[in-house]
Amino acid sequence: MDGAVEGDTMYTDLFHLCPKDSYVNTRINSYPYGVVGVPTWVSQNGSKLGPCIAAGYTDVVFEPRDEFKGDLARNYFFMATRYENRIASWVELLDPYVDAVMNGTSYPCFETWFKTLLLAWNAADPVSQKEIDRNNTIYNTLQHNRNPFIDHSEYAEMIWGNSIGIMPEPTNHPAVFSAHNNKLQWTDATGEVLPDGYLIRASTVGFADIQIPVDEVPVPTEPMDKNVLYGVQEVLFKNLIPNTFYYFKMFPFSGTGASINYKVDGWVPALEKKTSP
Repeated sequence: MDGAVEGDTMYTDLFHLCPKDSYVNTRINSYPYGVVGVPTWVSQNGSKLGPCIAAGYTDVVFEPRDEFKGDLARNYFFMATRYENRIASWVELLDPYVDAVMNGTSYPCFETWFKTLLLAWNAADPVSQKEIDRNNTIYNTLQHNRNPFIDHSEYAEMIWGNSIGIMPEPTNHPAVFSAHNNKLQWTDATGEVLPDGYLIRASTVGFADIQIPVDEVPVPTEPMDKNVLYGVQEVLFKNLIPNTFYYFKMFPFSGTGASINYKVDGWVPALEKKTSP
């Protein structure tokens, strides 16, 4: 993204500045990045210069090594996002190399061939630990901001790709936000005869108000009576009265229908909980 004005925040942004070998940097000149067909120059490290093979652009481009392609793509996505309201002004510099990759809009910002290239590089070269470390250093000690496309490289495809991306924001918040539910949890009973399930009964009056179930008379599931199978170990009582104490008792049972047998002797698990205001 060469061509910005000295002193401009965009020009000095550390996600715009990438360290380069001085000799290689002179060969890059102001050529845009791209994929080279037949190179006219190749460096010892594998980067090269030559005509671009992308559909839509055939002039000279610089192709970096594979391990830096994703880094560059994510920096481009950052700049287009961070400076969305000013990025179009770079095209006004009348730099042919800037015009080659940018279309003069705030979004999508890039020419189609270049956008396709950046998305491909972002996908092919995943975020490296070196990239993460640099992102953290810039955030913690220098600019105090992050490149979100390093933290979440999938954002690039969501914004510029063919995926569905972010859906429209909902119009309104819910009219009521409350916690008028009680979620009960337990550890399953053990022993020689394991229960087939549990009957959990609730009352707003007190423990003594909770009716003890009768063998051979199954209790249907209702708002204040819940039948839960063995192994589930939790149940939710919903739409309760706000700011109210609720009392719960749990009765293990074996069998079903007319053969159901409730355990009601001994200690019966009981719990008291108050709903939110």
